[in-house]
Amino acid sequence: MAESFQLKAIISAADRATPALKAIAKSAQGTRKYLVDIGNAASGFATKIGLPVGILSTIAAGFSIGAIKNAVTAFAEAGEAIYKGSLKAGLSVEEYQRWSYVAKQSGVEAESLTMGIGKLNRNIGLAAAGKNKDLSGLFQKLGISARDANGQLKAGADLLPALADAFVRNKNPVVQARMGMALFGKAWQEMAPLLMEGGEGIDKMQKRFKLLKSAMDLDTVKGAKEFGDQMKDLEIVTKGFQMTIAKDLVPVLAPMIEEFIQWAAANRKVVA
Repeated sequence: MAESFQLKAIISAADRATPALKAIAKSAQGTRKYLVDIGNAASGFATKIGLPVGILSTIAAGFSIGAIKNAVTAFAEAGEAIYKGSLKAGLSVEEYQRWSYVAKQSGVEAESLTMGIGKLNRNIGLAAAGKNKDLSGLFQKLGISARDANGQLKAGADLLPALADAFVRNKNPVVQARMGMALFGKAWQEMAPLLMEGGEGIDKMQKRFKLLKSAMDLDTVKGAKEFGDQMKDLEIVTKGFQMTIAKDLVPVLAPMIEEFIQWAAANRKVVA
């Protein structure tokens, strides 16, 4: 009798789920028809313009939903990384992208570049205020001026090529370490591969980046960042929808699951 009751409970639960499942199936059929219509329309369009369907399919594959999602996500993430990185390093968005390219080609991580240039800017400011005598002495010894013709302090990025030349000239690792600590603090070791490119190597990579014309302008970077912020908001809203749906489904699903557990426990031999 117990087994019969449990079996009836499972059948009853399945019956309750049937309307929802039918609705999903109907929606899926409609979606399939929509996709078929799109496919037929694409084929007709390809015939009219004389483009082989195979080539059109190949092009479409590159712009699949998944590919578009990945491209959009990458665009938003790149914009935000450039925007935040430029602020931390004290560079314009174009300068930051150029230096990021140089760093990547040298084997230096973008985060290490940002931290290194940020430390260099800070230390230059301290040296100008007489609070970093080691760096002031180093600049004097190397014949590098921290100020431009108008007496304004130069940005760390502007001094990097000359500083890189100094590292190339001084082969002694102890001297390099002393210079690195004065310039970048403990972050100097992360910057070492870039510095060992020398000023000429840095200049060559910067010209190469300009030739590639892959930099995003300020408006594009800001747009990408704003889009990224909208994506984050969308994620929050989506999770809210999920919680709402789950809240309504749990009271329906929980009894069904419990009924199945009870039936499976009572009919272990049958299930086995």
